[in-house]
Amino acid sequence: MVTHSTQAWSTLKNYASLLLAQVFLLLLFASSPALAALPSNGVQNVTDGMANGTSTLSSFLSGFNFTNDSGYNYLGDPAGGANGIYPNVATSSASTTFTVNADGTNLGSFDLTAINFTNFSTTFNFGFTITGYKLGGGTVSTSFTATGQAFSSGTYTSFTGITGFQVTFVSSNTGNPSNITFDSFTIANATATVTTPGAPTITGITPGNGQLSVAFTAGSAGSSAITNYEYSTNGGGLFTAVSPAATTSPIVITGLTNGSTYQVQIRAVNGSGSGTATASSPGTPATVPGAPTIGTATAGNAQASVTFTAPGSNGGAAITTYTATASPGGATGTCAGPAACTITVTGLTNGTAYTFTVTATNSAGTGSASSASNSATPTTVPGAPTIGTATAGNAQATVTFTAPGSDGGAAITTYTATSSPGGITGTCAGPAACAITVTG
Repeated sequence: MVTHSTQAWSTLKNYASLLLAQVFLLLLFASSPALAALPSNGVQNVTDGMANGTSTLSSFLSGFNFTNDSGYNYLGDPAGGANGIYPNVATSSASTTFTVNADGTNLGSFDLTAINFTNFSTTFNFGFTITGYKLGGGTVSTSFTATGQAFSSGTYTSFTGITGFQVTFVSSNTGNPSNITFDSFTIANATATVTTPGAPTITGITPGNGQLSVAFTAGSAGSSAITNYEYSTNGGGLFTAVSPAATTSPIVITGLTNGSTYQVQIRAVNGSGSGTATASSPGTPATVPGAPTIGTATAGNAQASVTFTAPGSNGGAAITTYTATASPGGATGTCAGPAACTITVTGLTNGTAYTFTVTATNSAGTGSASSASNSATPTTVPGAPTIGTATAGNAQATVTFTAPGSDGGAAITTYTATSSPGGITGTCAGPAACAITVTG
């Protein structure tokens, strides 16, 4: 049986201890996980600190997680031989697996430059497959098969930019569990990457009724895909996960109070945790205003003036415009908010009766209309009659005429004839033309 020398074994343990100390100091003084890179060319001796026949390691290189297939493995030779990981081969072609992964916090990826094996029994056939998991997805692998005494010891594989690797042994030995041992692995170019996502950018906030819709462009995903977003409405004091999870723009924040201004931040989440948050952006939830209370409509010449009282609720945003709408016809007039104001609706037809409703508008939209106003009929003065003849009498004259083409939108009530000189007048009742006698 091939065994390690005491001096070589001591040297390897001392190197492993020094390596762990260096890693600890690097992590201790790093300003963030993004800077906590592991040293290059680090050797992990899997036998250091192992108890015979156990399935865990008491000491392992910082930045890595180790998973042992304990149902089939030994850590340490149960027969009392040299330490290592051995297949527990109770049956022919038994297999055993162990896995080493970067922990995702201190270590982002690494290069596997060597796996070192020693064969302690040269009379049995065996093989192994090494599979490396690539950063960003995908795998790389290599396999080796030995027959009889064709293999005594060796170093195999070279994978770059991986996040973990798995080794699977298959042995034909049915009697000796110490057929082959995995002694150590060597890494290079280990990097601690920024594993959480970069900051998104808020591109707009649209108010809604008790909610805010936040549009954004995503930042970098980090070392794994973004799985959700979190939001804060108090400038980063407290973050809440979007539910159900959302990974695309926009996200909608609900349960807010209309009219209250919130300082919104969002941040992305991936498998390594929450990323950097955006800067704060203000947003004020709002809905449309309530209905104004109608006042009085007063007719004029082809127009009407409408008064009203402002609604009891502005919906959480200042009212910018009031609109009065005539019925029939749909002619409108506006005045600026937020206070109530008198609206003049023009373009009406004299002589037509109208009613009016009023609405209020804010940044969220236009609210419900008021009830209808009183009826108002725009009018103006009648047109000029067409003079007929004046017939003299004793201290008087009789005047005839034709009624005007337009009564101004209202029935003519009186016609008046005036003498010149003197300004003496006489009248007759409308609306039809009549003969007027001017006396005196």
